[in-house]
Amino acid sequence: MKPPVNNDRFLHIFSPLLIAVAMFLLIRLSHDYPASDNYLNHTSLFIFSELVSIILGTYLCFYLTIRWNGLVMSKKIPVLIEYGAIIVVTLVLVILVMGLSHYIEDRMLTVKDIIGPGVVASLVGIWVYLWIKASTLNKKFQMTMLNNEKIRNEQLMTEMKLLQAQYHPHFLFNMLNTIYFRINEDNQEARDTVEHLSNLLRWQLYPGKGKVDLGREISVIESYIELSKLRFGDRLQLNVNIQNRSEGTKIYPYLLLPLVENAFKHIGGSYLIDINLVCDGKELGLEIKNSVGGNYDRNSSHVGIGMQNLKRRLELLYDKDSYSFKSSCDDNFYTAGLYLKL
Repeated sequence: MKPPVNNDRFLHIFSPLLIAVAMFLLIRLSHDYPASDNYLNHTSLFIFSELVSIILGTYLCFYLTIRWNGLVMSKKIPVLIEYGAIIVVTLVLVILVMGLSHYIEDRMLTVKDIIGPGVVASLVGIWVYLWIKASTLNKKFQMTMLNNEKIRNEQLMTEMKLLQAQYHPHFLFNMLNTIYFRINEDNQEARDTVEHLSNLLRWQLYPGKGKVDLGREISVIESYIELSKLRFGDRLQLNVNIQNRSEGTKIYPYLLLPLVENAFKHIGGSYLIDINLVCDGKELGLEIKNSVGGNYDRNSSHVGIGMQNLKRRLELLYDKDSYSFKSSCDDNFYTAGLYLKL
């Protein structure tokens, strides 16, 4: 399928010329016919200078009108100033053109000479401005419709992929429940491991709509921490301080877990992790510090997909003044902090 032809360049080149010719004929008709004046009786230099100055002036006004239209839409300029500027610029053009032609024939330019051409030129100027404005609004409308269509298609594709992706975790979740009840009750460590993994899968399968209880998010974090402790064993130095002083607090799901995952993913050196979460019902703060090894890439290691997704979700879900995300790294530790206004 060929892309649509862009006619903007053609219009910008030839439209001012057609407008200039039309305005010249209208002015001559409104000015010369009532006065029974034959325009061809003027000198060739008079006619040439007037034609050239009208064409050049129309091109200038055409591009100024395009710029003015963009400024009006971005700054929301009042209507009186919006159209008053068009009329003023058009009248200035008429006075300059007629002043030049009258100067060539050594004639005095009077107010009576300006009235007819000024009215015609002002009406043409307003019509051109309305045409440009309508074209701009139509382009914006078409772009909005196109973007909305793209968003709808992306949503459908995402929903389809989500439905396809849910089958395998759901099957695994059911199997884990079966394994849990098959483990002997005396082997509590194994049963706890399966239970924590099931807890993580449960909330991934049924994330809920909109905001969820903070207690649920804390439960997910605790399950992930317990599973990670099994991986690192005794070498892990872990300090966890979670203070939820407000029952019923709600936040958007899976904003806290990426920070915890990131700390365990990039831990090194002394294998130390400090996790501090404090919520008082009005604000929530999560600060995580983890040690890093000597081979740690301080420029890119912590800027993975998980952290990029977290930052993007924060931009979409919260106003700029409602959240803060900070991160820093020195020779031994990487620190990240997320602060939310609830």
